[in-house]
Amino acid sequence: MRTRVLLPIAAVVALAAVAVAVFAILTFDEPEVVDFGERPPQGGVSLPGDVGLDVTDVEPSGPVPPPDVVFEEADWSQVAGWIARENAAGRPVVLNLWASWCEPCEQEIPMLNEAAADHPDIAFLGVATNDALEDARAAVDRFGIAFPALRDAEFDQVAFQVGARAMPTTVVFDTDGNMVGRVVGEVTTSSLADLLDTVR
Repeated sequence: MRTRVLLPIAAVVALAAVAVAVFAILTFDEPEVVDFGERPPQGGVSLPGDVGLDVTDVEPSGPVPPPDVVFEEADWSQVAGWIARENAAGRPVVLNLWASWCEPCEQEIPMLNEAAADHPDIAFLGVATNDALEDARAAVDRFGIAFPALRDAEFDQVAFQVGARAMPTTVVFDTDGNMVGRVVGEVTTSSLADLLDTVR
């Protein structure tokens, strides 16, 4: 008798778990611009970008890539130097981290291309991370990236510095060199607008 009662209860619990999972997928698909605070997301390990980041504190280890760079390798300090140079010219910077193997990365590129064209007062930079050099180079053309692009020469240090826990991740730096917004996951029209609003 006890077994007969437990089976329907187990089925109800399983159905409830499926319903919760479906609800989570349907309601939490909109990435949001995060505020920076003392605690890392979801109780994980804190990364430098979790409490904000200031690129003016970083000394480039080598030459800073040109403003209109098409594709080359750079380490975090050179990426920070690129951002700082744009800031000195009065332009905030949107930094998009992507990878050749990342489908959501490819899907958001047209929206980022459009935003870059619509906002010439904001610099856009794409950085391939966690990616092989030749795969990343080929993806620049395959994705149709129309703004400057680099590859993280240290494989994942740019992602580590800005607190990217997933691909893609898009962050924005104000003209003082401070990281003031971050979207982890594919940007949407509204999350990208929110991100740009933090520096306009």
